Amino acid sequence: MCIIIHKPEGARMPSRAELREHWRVNPHGAGFWIKIEDESKFAGCAYWAQKGFMDFEHFVETIEAFDIHPDEEAAFHFRYATAGRINRGATHPFPISQSPGKVEEDSFIARRAMMHNGTIGRLSGDRKYSDSQVFAMSVLYHARHKLNNAATLRKIEQVAAPSRLLIAVDGNTHRLGQWYQYQGRFYSKRPNVGTINFKRGKKK
Repeated sequence: MCIIIHKPEGARMPSRAELREHWRVNPHGAGFWIKIEDESKFAGCAYWAQKGFMDFEHFVETIEAFDIHPDEEAAFHFRYATAGRINRGATHPFPISQSPGKVEEDSFIARRAMMHNGTIGRLSGDRKYSDSQVFAMSVLYHARHKLNNAATLRKIEQVAAPSRLLIAVDGNTHRLGQWYQYQGRFYSKRPNVGTINFKRGKKK
């Protein structure tokens, strides 16, 4: 049921072997975002995203080409489809937008982006869009101006429970739900990567 890896600034990148194992368990596509400074378009932080990877080697070679440094923030999503179609457009991340075309784009730069791990039952019946896409286009879009507000985030967490969400807004990254921490990185579920000693991570 998917996995998200959040690499805050200061944390090391996961190894190629670890990424391969996440892909093996979650084989329905992947994507990632990197936090950037984009003064020209957004006058501040934004998220540069690439998704729609349906082949592991293409995915990992793209990541390695960007040579993501420990001082850069990034996030990665591996999909195991439980709602919606298996295609490039349904891979994560998604911009927080009400436009179906935008949430299916393979590449975007946005002030607000999200990743989801879990199933939001009341939204999982749409045959064209996944529950994650519908959530981004509806609940998160309508709350877009309050996504750095603690009370709003608590309500979103309750609505989506027991899902885990990674919501990135204007340079602030919010992990909702239960996460696990390892080597400074945060995981949306306990991954199958050998005898790793995980500890429960705090929400941010």
